[in-house]
Parts: sequence; C-alpha cells; structure tokens
Amino acid sequence: MLRGGYGDFFVYDTAASLVRSGQSMSIYDGADTGVDPQVRWADPGSKFAAAARSLGISPVRLYVYPPLLADLLVPFSLLPVIAAARLWFALCTAMLVAAGAIAARSMGARWRSWAMLAWMSAILGLGLYSLSWGQVTPLLCLLWSLGIFTYKKESPYLSAVALAMGTAIKLTPVLAVVPFLVCREWKWLRAYLLLLVALIAAMVMLNGPASLLDYQVHVLPSMSAGYPDPYNFSISSAFRLFYLVVHRPSSLTSAAPQAIATLCSVLTVAVTCWMIRKRRETLSQKERWAILAAISMLSVSLAPVSFQQAYIVVAFPLGFLWLDLLRGGLRPFFTPVVIAATLEYATFATKIFRSARFAPIGGGVCALIPPTVGIVIALLCIARAPDPQSQLVPKLAKTDCNEAIAGPD
Repeated sequence: MLRGGYGDFFVYDTAASLVRSGQSMSIYDGADTGVDPQVRWADPGSKFAAAARSLGISPVRLYVYPPLLADLLVPFSLLPVIAAARLWFALCTAMLVAAGAIAARSMGARWRSWAMLAWMSAILGLGLYSLSWGQVTPLLCLLWSLGIFTYKKESPYLSAVALAMGTAIKLTPVLAVVPFLVCREWKWLRAYLLLLVALIAAMVMLNGPASLLDYQVHVLPSMSAGYPDPYNFSISSAFRLFYLVVHRPSSLTSAAPQAIATLCSVLTVAVTCWMIRKRRETLSQKERWAILAAISMLSVSLAPVSFQQAYIVVAFPLGFLWLDLLRGGLRPFFTPVVIAATLEYATFATKIFRSARFAPIGGGVCALIPPTVGIVIALLCIARAPDPQSQLVPKLAKTDCNEAIAGPD
C-alpha cells in the first residue's frame, strides 16, 4: 500500500476518482466535521479513505480544496496511481519551467544576468520541494505568472481569466482584486467576476450544489484560523504558537491569537491600498504589473496556512527587486533586505529556530519570519512600482503620466 499521506497528489487523485464515479459529495467526507481537516488523516471508515484504499493508498490526508481541482484531475484518475503521479510530476515540472520563462520575459531579463541567477536560486529549492509533495502550487504559480504577464501586455481579460481560475482552485489569489478596485479598473474586475461565477456554476453542475455548499459552510471556516505548526509559515500560526507558550495547550482553540493575526492582515491590506491609492493617478499600465506581482506575495504571506512550497510565488517580486537593485534603482539600505530575503526563500534557514535550543518560542519565530519577509518585500515592490524594463532606456520627458516610461529615480 502507498503511504498516501506523504503525497498531496494522492489526495487529489482520490478526490478525482470519487468525482469520476459520481460520488462528489464524498470528497469532503471526514473534512466537514468542524475540526480543522488540515491536521487530520481520513477516518479509515470514511468513504474518502475507502476510495483511497481502492487505489492502493493508505493512509490518506483529507481533501481541502474547492471541487474544481478534483474535477480537473479526473483524467488522471483513469490511470494507475503510480503512473498518474509520474505524469503529474512531469506536468508540474513543465508548469514551473513555463512560469519561470514567463516571469523572466515579463521583467525583460536575460537568463545570463545575475538577477536571474539570484531569482532561480530562490525558487529552485521551493520548486523541488513542491514537486516532491505533488502539490498544486506549480499550477498556481503558472496562473499567477500568466495573470501578471498578460496584464502587462494590456490584455486584462486574459489576466482576469488566469487569476479567476487560480481563485477557483485555491482561494488566496482573490487578493488580486485589491489593486484593481483601488485603481478602478472595472474592465478587469468585470471579467474576473464573470469568469468566477461561470466556474462556480460549472462546479455546481459537475458536483451538485451540496458538495460546494459543504465546502463553503463546513470545510472552509474550520481552516480559516490556520493551525499552530512551525512549518506553517503564516502569521496566524506564529501568534498561536506564541500564545501557547504563555497559556499552554489547553488554550489551543482561543480566538485571541487569530484575532491578532486577522488585525495584522487587515492593517497590511489597508496600508497596501493606501500606498496604491497615493500613486494611482500617476501609475501607467506597465507600472501596475509590478504591484500585481507584489500582491502575489501578499496572498501567500497573509494566508492562514502557507507551507514552504506556497512561497514559490516569491519569484515575481523578488526577481523584480533584484533587477531594480542591479540597475541602481534601489537605495543602498534595501540591498541587505533583498539579499536576506533571497537567502531565506532559497534555504528557509530560519527553520533552525525550531530546534530545542530556541524553545519554547522558537516555533513561533520559525513560523513568523517567512511571512514577515514576504510582507516587507511586497510593500517594497509597491513603493518601487516603476516598470523594470523602463530602466533599460534613457529617461524620457513625461508628457502623459499614463503613457510615459518611468526612468530610474
């Protein structure tokens, strides 16, 4: 029997097999009890565990994504599980390569540049980690890269399609609406909303309304608080770990740390909106893509659950900052910040704080550093919004702030 709990793809494949057999309602069997399904194995007596055993997988984690991901992977369920896993690995590898090529093209960078070497070092470890778990993050990374690239190329409809698809697979890309709301880009917002409604309608038709309702009412709320684990690199995880140091495990369900984490997230989004609004009238289409790249980083840093592989979207804002740094567009103060962020996401070396030497607060520190670095990098990108490609040419006199190419400061 395969140890399905150590491969996220096995969870997806089990859910897809249930959808294919007309048992879509059972994909959340055991995950809809009101207890966070991310920390539990499927009950051996549940229909989900039975479906996994029929594939040769045991034990298996619970499925915690919207039904769309299971729907998309139904063709994989037609193959033997090992063959399907190998095919998924190959497809995810291709998606990562495509996402990297699109990101580099977006920034106008040459692969031989030092910026690209630094950028690749940051995402290589994250990509390998994601592939080893069979995670869906390569697909999300590709959708983010497509959304950013097509927006820069002034194709708002294609950008909205990519990010609406990402939202329907995993909810975190919904944060992409923030800059478009602030900048009043109604064309993008209409396309995003229409496609999202269409995807929801498709999920209802394929899986039945009960399955989607089960996810929204019983599964999603129990995950929204996250859970305390040093390898869950999120603000909510960090504050709950700090809280446990003072109040002991009996207070695990306390709402206080989650309220603090929510307040921090709301304040971060509010500051982001203020920074964008302050420059809204002078931002061109090409300049705004850098802000969208920064939002991709915030979507991970503010999520209640963000494991190491989720941070692969750091490729966009970090690559942008490296290009800006090497072209002299950043103040010297920010140089160590960018270098430290690259080293952190390339190695996640701060996991050392989880060791007994740093107990009892080491776990909270371990969980807090990556999202904090992500927020700093994202806000720095928003503050440095000019298009990196614009620094390849001399500064032009601005006759129209929405059309001129922004030069270096």
